[in-house]
Amino acid sequence: MGNEIITVNNKDTALSALQGSIASFSKPLSDFISDLNLPIDNILQPIEEREKILEALRRILNLLSNNDKEKAVYLSKFVITSTIGLFDASLNYLWDETVKALRKLVASFDLFYYFSVAASVSGRYKNLSTEDDLPLINDHDMLEICRRIGLINDVNFERLNHVNYLRNHASAAHPSENDTNGYEIVSCLENCIRYAIQAKPDASSVQIKTLLTNVRTLEIPKEDVKVICNEISKLEQCRIDDLLFTLYGMYSDETASDIIEKNIVSIAPCVFENASEEKKYVIGAKYGLYQKQGNVKRKEKTLRFLEIVNGIQYKDEDSLAAELQEKLQDLKSVHYDTNNFYNEYVPAVVIQSSLPANNQIPRAVKVDFVKVISICYIGNGLGYRDGVCESALPYYEQYIRLFKDDEIVIFLNFIKDIDFQNLLSSPKQEERAKKLINFMFAKTNVPVLKELLNDVLNFKGKISKVSKDTSFSNKLDRVLKNWHL
Repeated sequence: MGNEIITVNNKDTALSALQGSIASFSKPLSDFISDLNLPIDNILQPIEEREKILEALRRILNLLSNNDKEKAVYLSKFVITSTIGLFDASLNYLWDETVKALRKLVASFDLFYYFSVAASVSGRYKNLSTEDDLPLINDHDMLEICRRIGLINDVNFERLNHVNYLRNHASAAHPSENDTNGYEIVSCLENCIRYAIQAKPDASSVQIKTLLTNVRTLEIPKEDVKVICNEISKLEQCRIDDLLFTLYGMYSDETASDIIEKNIVSIAPCVFENASEEKKYVIGAKYGLYQKQGNVKRKEKTLRFLEIVNGIQYKDEDSLAAELQEKLQDLKSVHYDTNNFYNEYVPAVVIQSSLPANNQIPRAVKVDFVKVISICYIGNGLGYRDGVCESALPYYEQYIRLFKDDEIVIFLNFIKDIDFQNLLSSPKQEERAKKLINFMFAKTNVPVLKELLNDVLNFKGKISKVSKDTSFSNKLDRVLKNWHL
C-alpha cells in the first residue's frame, strides 16, 4: 500500500474495510510474534470481541464535539489498541483520557475548594495549591473529591470508580492475568465520555463556587447574609461540612485579607450551625494540634474562629485527635491506591502512637476511626490472602478491640453509607464483614444493638442491601435519634 491515502466516503464501507483488514492482519501478526519465540496465546483478544468495540465506536465518540475529539490523544490510542486486540492497553489509555478531562474540569472550577476538600481526605494533600499539583492526588481520591464537590454524583462516581478498578486490575498499568471483553470495554468508554469527559458541575457546587469567589473578592452586604444562610441550610450534609472546612482554612490562613475575614465572620456561624457534629470536632481538634506544634498564629486563629461560630466547646486541648485524624486519612488513601497490600503496613502501625493512653477513641475522630479501620479490615476482596494487607491485619484487629457501644452505633450507621454498600463487592468481603459484625455482637450488652447486628447477619440477601429493608432502617433510625454520641 505504501504511502497512498485511501479515501472512503461511505462510513459503513470504512468499517467493513477495517474489519476485513483486522481479520487478514491478525494471523500474520501472530505468526510473526511466534517466529520471534514470544508467547502469543491470550495476548490479542479474539476478532469478534474487537468487532463489538468497532461497531459501537462511532456512536459513542459522536457524543463528543469535534473540538473535544481533536484534543483526545489518548482516545486515538484507545481506538488503535482496541482494534489490534490489546484491551489491557486500551483500558489504560481510556483512563488516561478520563483523568486528563477531570483534572481540566477541576482546574476550571475552583482549585482552592478542591484542595481544601483534598486536605480533609488525606493529610498528604494539605500543602497542595496549584494546577501542577493535581497529579499528586491519587486517582481514587481524585474521584472522591470530585464527588464531594459536586463534579460527579454518587452513581457516576461508582461508574468511574469501576473503570479505575479495571484499569488497576485488568490493564497494562500493572502486571495482571485478569481479562476483559468487548462489551466491558464499550461500557467503560461510554461511561468515561458521558460522566467524566462531558461532566459538568451540579447546581449546588456552582452555588458554592460563586459563594467562595465572592467571599474572596467582595464585601458581602449584611442584608444578603440571611439569604445565603438559608440556601446553605438546603445543601447536602457533606457539602456543608466541606464548605465549613474550606471557610476555616481560608480564615486560619495567615495571609487572609480583611475582606475574607469579614465575610467569614458573617457567614461562618450559620455554616457551623448546620454542619455535622463530626466536622465541628475536627475543627476543634486543630487547636490542640497547632498548640503542640507551637504554631501560635494558627492556634489563635482557630480559637478566634471557634469563638465566631459559638463553638468554643468543641476546642480540643489534646493534639492527639488531630494527629489521629490525619493518620486515618493517610491510611484510607493508601488503602485505595495501587500496591496497597505492600503500603498499608506503615500507616496502620503509626496510628497506635496517636491513640490516648486510656484507649478511648477521641470524639473528633470516632466516625473516621470506625469507617477507615472497618474498610481496611474487610479488605478489597482481591488476592489469595483474604483480600487484606496481612502485615497490617494484627493492628486492625487491635484497633477493632477498642470498639465500644458508641463505635458499634457508628458502624451500624455506616451500613447506610454508599461507601459501605460498594465495599462488599465480593464473597471475601461479605465474609469478613460478617466476621467483624459477629465480633461486635459479642462485644455489646445493649439489647437493641444486638438485635440490629443480628438483623444484619440474618438478612436474606447481600449485607450491602440491608439498609434498604424498611424494618431494619426504621429500627436503626430510632436508635440514632436517641443515641448521643
